[in-house]
Amino acid sequence: MINTLGDTQDAYFDEVNHFYDHGTDGAGLTSGLLGTQIGNNRGNQDIGIIFDVEVTYRDSSDDYTDSPAEGSLAPDSYAFIPGDPVASIIDRMTESQARILADAWANRPDGIPLASAEEALILASIIEKETAVPGERRQVASVFVNRLNLGMRLQTDPTVIYGITEGQGVLGRGLRRSELRRETPWNTYVIPALPPTPIANPGKASIEAALNPDESEYIFFVADGTGGHAFATNLDDHNSNVARWRIIEARNAAN
Repeated sequence: MINTLGDTQDAYFDEVNHFYDHGTDGAGLTSGLLGTQIGNNRGNQDIGIIFDVEVTYRDSSDDYTDSPAEGSLAPDSYAFIPGDPVASIIDRMTESQARILADAWANRPDGIPLASAEEALILASIIEKETAVPGERRQVASVFVNRLNLGMRLQTDPTVIYGITEGQGVLGRGLRRSELRRETPWNTYVIPALPPTPIANPGKASIEAALNPDESEYIFFVADGTGGHAFATNLDDHNSNVARWRIIEARNAAN
């Protein structure tokens, strides 16, 4: 949720929380909070399809326990059969993410305020956590790009949450005002620009949005009650959007 902090004009962004199921496939590959796995039988062959996975894994066949860097895995569907080394699957995911990022970086337009492909990946991970609505990604990206161009803090809740959990588990509650002010390397209410690392594994659409945002003057957004967000170019309009969201929140809590 976006609100004002103290007597400043700064506002913070609403977070779209993403909750994913735990799952284990027949080969013993275990995913965590960012993962869902589906196993199904086709004839005599077990096929595992990974939609997204966490950053730690264990497999009985090769005891793979490394932790790929946050953001380095491409969320997608990956077919495998029992006995495939986990390392080979992770390699496919990291190679895919590297290829997606390199292509998007090479085709970026002029004027994007990002110094490197790694910064693009960081911004994409924030976009990934902020909206689950495909048609909003480039709008959300435009808010952050506009803020970077204006020298404004990004003030996005998912970075605060990541600073608390460091990607290990789900916070499972609302943020406290004190946590918005608490300094962590990722808290974009405190740090002046992007956090030092991604906060999630962003998909291709979020990476492309980060490097090809809408042209807009938006610098605020807040949930609108439909699963999407209301965007604003100034604090007065934004506060009106927040007030409408508060009414929706109160109505939902009463039902």
